[in-house]
Amino acid sequence: MRRLTKRVVKEVLKRRIGLEVLELVELLRKHKDLSEFKLSEMLNEDINSVRNKLYRLQQFNLIGFTKKKDEARGWYVYFWHLKPEMFYHLYRKMLDDELKKLNSEIEQNSSVELYTCPNRCVAVTSEDALLCDYTCPECGSLLRHTDNSKLLNSLVKKRDRIIKTMDKLE
Repeated sequence: MRRLTKRVVKEVLKRRIGLEVLELVELLRKHKDLSEFKLSEMLNEDINSVRNKLYRLQQFNLIGFTKKKDEARGWYVYFWHLKPEMFYHLYRKMLDDELKKLNSEIEQNSSVELYTCPNRCVAVTSEDALLCDYTCPECGSLLRHTDNSKLLNSLVKKRDRIIKTMDKLE
């Protein structure tokens, strides 16, 4: 099992759950099997707030629990732990989704000529520009052919960075 890095944790939390959960995750990284009561005490937060954060993490299967019966009270107490492999799994899925989206954008932008309004009202394909006689449907200005090579280059660079990141995960 690989060690969970702070960068992977932050990216997953930032994109899926929220960074307000980071402190709780850091506690679970340091200590195994903490009860929600202990977490509440360590975070200095009320129990319902901690449970809300735990349930949000559990929704993505990033944490697990074991439950034990408190013999004195007769209640069940849940002891929570991180699932590092699930952080990596979700991070990899997020990168895969982003890569698919980028590949689609690259394909779409490389096969289409764009025409834009000088007032930035619209950007249309060559077919749409022809249909509206190369005038902006919003303001009536003459549409200009736009060179999208800079956009394509930035998309390709972004895609390459994601591929490089994915290779490091392997």
